[in-house]
Formats: sequence, C-alpha cells, structure tokens
Amino acid sequence: YTVDECLQIMGGWGYMRAAGVEKVMRDVRIFRIFEGTNEILRLFVALTGMQHAGVELAAAGKALSNPLANASEVVALATSTMKDYFGIKRSKTVLRSCVEPVLSDDALIVDNCIMMFGRTITHLLKIYRRSITDQQFILGRVGNAAIDIYAMAVIISRCNKSLLTAASTVEIELEIVKAFVAEAHQRVQLNLQQACNDLVHFKRLEKISKAVTDSGGVVQRHPVDK
Repeated sequence: YTVDECLQIMGGWGYMRAAGVEKVMRDVRIFRIFEGTNEILRLFVALTGMQHAGVELAAAGKALSNPLANASEVVALATSTMKDYFGIKRSKTVLRSCVEPVLSDDALIVDNCIMMFGRTITHLLKIYRRSITDQQFILGRVGNAAIDIYAMAVIISRCNKSLLTAASTVEIELEIVKAFVAEAHQRVQLNLQQACNDLVHFKRLEKISKAVTDSGGVVQRHPVDK
C-alpha cells in the first residue's frame, strides 16, 4: 500500500527506473505470494483463532451429555451464556493494565475487540461446527479482524516502549497509535458484524463465483455485442 501510494504521488516519474520505486513495487508484491498466498494465510489465521474456542465447545458438549456428573461445568457454561446474552463483559482488560495511562483508552479498545472476537467465533462455531472450514467468505472476515486486532496490540506495545524510554519520537508515535486504532477498530467491528449477519450476501457472492467459473469468464454479454 505504501509503495503504491508513493508511486501514485510521483506519477509517471514513479515508473522510471531512475526513481527506484518500480523495483520496490516488484519486490514487495512477491510477499503476497511467497510463503503462502495472502488468501490462504488469512484462512489459516482465522482457523487458528477458532481452535481454542472449538476445544472449549467440545468440552462443553461433553459436559452437557452427562450434566449430573459434570454439574460444576454445566453451571459455569450456563453462567457464561447468560452473561453473553445480557452483554456482561467476562474478560479482564488485559492490555489496558500493561500500558501507560496515556494509552489506556486505546488498549481498552483492543481488549473490547478481543472479547468481541471471542463471542463471534463462539457463535460461528455453534452454527457451523466442523463445516466452518468451508465458509471462506466468513473466515476471510474473521481473519481480517484478527489481523487488525494483532496490529493494534503491536503498535500500542511499541509506543508504550517509547514512552518508557522517553524516546524523542513519542509524540508522533502517539498520534500514529490514535489514528490507526480508530480506523482498525471500525474495520474489526464491520468484519465481525459481516461474518455473523451477511449470510445472504455471502450466498449471493458464492452463486456469482460459481457462475463465472462455470462459464469460464464473464457471464453476461458485452453491451455492444449483438
């Protein structure tokens, strides 16, 4: 993205070998292919994020199959479900407790995003179970949310280190954190909302993709064709 914006600013000069941008553009583009394509890695990120929740749900299912022998687990599960139903937060603000006060609001956003992510994947696993691996449109959005959450945590952690060491760049780093967290938070909310609610839209996209694949190209005729 950065290189593309740089080339856009430079205009035609950016294409010239003397500027050096064209070489950087070719070099960075390979990162989206080598070591696994972005699309495959995004699915891997999403499924990895769901793995722990899947194990917990499997244990809950086992407990519910024999509630008398697993009374404590069943009570804990019921309590957890009721808290989710009424919107009561269960997780502690882990990141917020680890950063300087000036970053506490941004860290709280990350903590809330993590809780939102957990609720979303639990909801999706209850619906799709093992077939979640076939829901690529959903996994793509879950993966995007996980990547943004990770990036927010990283950028806050780096800025916190600068605060602790009184780095000369800390003022602009704080502005970068505020700007990035604000935008990433919106993307996380949108992606997780779409993952749960845009099922009709995903079915429509699947239908279009199948039609294009079956026809070997564009389905509709060109407007000027007779």
